[in-house]
Order: sequence, then structure tokens, then C-alpha cells
Amino acid sequence: MTSENEQLNLNAFLICRQKNEDVYHILKLCPDAEELFSPLASASGASFDPAYGLAQVGGYLLQWSPLCQQDGVPGYHYRLLEFVPEGPDPLNASPLQTGYWPKTKFWGHYRDHYSNNPDEDQHLSLTPMGSFILNMIPAKGRGTFELWNFDPKPNQPGHADPIPYPYSGQGGFPLIKAGHT
Repeated sequence: MTSENEQLNLNAFLICRQKNEDVYHILKLCPDAEELFSPLASASGASFDPAYGLAQVGGYLLQWSPLCQQDGVPGYHYRLLEFVPEGPDPLNASPLQTGYWPKTKFWGHYRDHYSNNPDEDQHLSLTPMGSFILNMIPAKGRGTFELWNFDPKPNQPGHADPIPYPYSGQGGFPLIKAGHT
């Protein structure tokens, strides 16, 4: 419990990106200031590929590419980095982990698509949920999901997969579907 004289120390940040531009900005939440968000000068003029996905999990940023090919295997390149918002280019810092997730990690070995959209696999939908990552595949009738453990493995730098195992089996959201957020 805090007294009236103690100030709450918040370290919350907002990463602002555009869908068609590679420029990004980082804003710091300042609840007691005149302006609620103040821009950090460190990210001024910084760039990041807008096609890449991005999720903040704990003190880390998980980044992943759109669907691509590596040695003939479709999948997604990923990078995990420590989130240091005051750094010179926070979204392009040196990664702690890098690697490649084959498409089958999220879509399974027995189907290419869960909907009538043949391009649904172009962009992987990963959402942080505490110390887990939710993968959702939206479709017209229902959404398919799978919950994954998040483990950055800071003692195994290099190529350790930060989402190594599913926490739950694949399931469906009967009322959450394509177009819902």
C-alpha cells in the first residue's frame, strides 16, 4: 500500500507504427504530466519493417516476419530482444534469440488453411497474455487458437525458441472470428 506522499512509478510505453511506413515512434506514459504521452527522443527517425509482427512480453519484444521460405520450408523468421525503450533504436537492438518457425508449428501438419482464405497464413497473429502467447487464426465461422508458453531462455542466448511448447491443444472460439479484435 502506498501513502499519499509516495508516487507510483509507472514504466509504460506505447510503440506507434504505420501499416505502410517503416517509421516508428515510442511514447512514454506520463500520467501526472500535462501531456499523457511524451515522445522519446531515442526512437526519433528510427525505422522497422511494417510487415513484421511485434509483441511485448514482459521486458522483451518478440518480432516475426510474414510467411516466407527457408530451405524450401514455409515459415516465419523471429527475433527476441530485450526491450530498452531509451535505446538508440529499440526495435532494432541486438537480438537475444533468433530463429525460424516452420508454418506447421502453428497450422499443424495436416492442414494448410482453416478458412476459405488461402492467404490466412501470410501474417501470423500472436498476442501476449501474461507469460503466454496466444496464436489465433481467424476465420468466417469461428477462430482457431492455441496458447503457447513464453520462455525467453536468457541463459541460453542464440537460437533457443522463446515459445517452445503449446500450453493448450488447438481449439476454437465459436463466437470470435475474422474481423474481431
